[in-house]
Amino acid sequence: MLPQYQINVIDWTGNLQAVYDGTSVYDLKYGIMLNDVGALAMAIPWKDGLSSLFALDTFVEVMRTSPVTGRLAVAGTYMVRMTNPYRDGDEERFLVGGVSLEHLILRKIVDPDDDPAQVGGYSTKAGPADQLIHDYCYDQMANSNAARRVPNFTIGPIGTVGISTGQRLRHDNLLKVCQGLAKQGGVDFQIVRTSGNNLRMNILPIGSNKTMSYNYPGSPFVLLSRKRGNLTNPSLKLDRSKEENFVYIKGQGQGNSRLILKLGHSTVIDSPYNRIEYAEDARSSEKASALTLFTEGKTSLADNIIVAAFDFQPNAQEPGNVYGLDWIVGDQVTVTWDNITYFNLRITGVELDINERGETIKVKVEQVNV
Repeated sequence: MLPQYQINVIDWTGNLQAVYDGTSVYDLKYGIMLNDVGALAMAIPWKDGLSSLFALDTFVEVMRTSPVTGRLAVAGTYMVRMTNPYRDGDEERFLVGGVSLEHLILRKIVDPDDDPAQVGGYSTKAGPADQLIHDYCYDQMANSNAARRVPNFTIGPIGTVGISTGQRLRHDNLLKVCQGLAKQGGVDFQIVRTSGNNLRMNILPIGSNKTMSYNYPGSPFVLLSRKRGNLTNPSLKLDRSKEENFVYIKGQGQGNSRLILKLGHSTVIDSPYNRIEYAEDARSSEKASALTLFTEGKTSLADNIIVAAFDFQPNAQEPGNVYGLDWIVGDQVTVTWDNITYFNLRITGVELDINERGETIKVKVEQVNV
């Protein structure tokens, strides 16, 4: 059964201006991305006043029936960045395009002038990764000068659970900084609308470890398998043509005094010829922090040695593979396919496409424990 949908349109002051149910929307497509920016596109019947209703950065909130409670729940909140009235045959329509609230982070750079502790023209911080995400976003979004401050923006409490690291930044894009810290520290971030026009950033691990290797035999786990009948249209591509697995992390200093950390991945020994070297510049790291170089090196290797590209298309009817019931974005699950060894994936994004033909779900995954 197709889940019910509701679209709420909320202005800058936080007041509800319009509500659309699923039957009054021609097409709806939205994406939820882990530690990144999702997008929304929807087409509705044209009428006078829509251009002002969907003003720039108006909030568009998508609500979807929860398979757990059976009630409408917020699936994602987006900010309008595009409108397009157009004609389709005999019908006049209005197309709305938006970006998720994480786009607010993308809009900022790290300006040392807004760091109370800036030294030498740089914003320099060290500590657990989630603390650094908090501090950089607090300085650049919540406590910056009035012209840069995001209205009604707060950051939720953190647990300082991320791996310790360090950063020395100047005019770097804030979203890329947060993404790098999230990988280094094993934490995640998101922005949600709490009420009205109040926005809150949460920095915490998102999702659960539902893999078989972690939970078997004592706890429930999610196993996707063709033999179980819950793995539709799978595709597993193993491509190691761009693999790099031995990194030279270059820290601060000059000449022979420059700090160099050499770090290899276990895949180096997969063949007699498989040591593939590359260099990474980490001069923004704290010179004295070998741990910082190590965490940056591990993150870089993870980005360069992942070789499995896996796709599948859940239809929301397969037992043990229902979005919102068996897994959400951020969860880790186990997949096996024919004689392929069991491997673990993390759900890092979903894209839902809703039209008169029904609901289609596309999943973005990332291999873990490689």
